[in-house]
Amino acid sequence: PAAAAAAAAAPPPGGPAPAAQLPADAWEVDGSLMEGGGQVLRVSLALSGVLRRGLAVRGVRAGRPKAGLAAQHLAAARLVRRLCRGAMDGDAKGSTELRLVPPPRGEDELDALRALAAAGAAAAPAGGP
Repeated sequence: PAAAAAAAAAPPPGGPAPAAQLPADAWEVDGSLMEGGGQVLRVSLALSGVLRRGLAVRGVRAGRPKAGLAAQHLAAARLVRRLCRGAMDGDAKGSTELRLVPPPRGEDELDALRALAAAGAAAAPAGGP
């Protein structure tokens, strides 16, 4: 009985668990685009983490003989999740769907970005290059 309950609660093979709820403005990316390899996944993850926008990638590496997350893609996804302190679903070897939900920027992070922008504006030469 306990094993059956655990199996019923487990995410479907190749799909994410329902823990990371995507916001309405999340990006949905087809992982089979272009060459259908890991590049679309890596770039999408990086942009999602930096810009703090939710991401759902479906069809991860669908263009490859062994579709789904390989070890190197899994490591990259988990690194982005750690760096942006987000929630992630589908981060399992062989998964063909992955979701990342970064948290909103904190006020301290926004202050640092404002200071960086102000410093860049002050250092820019008058009249352009």
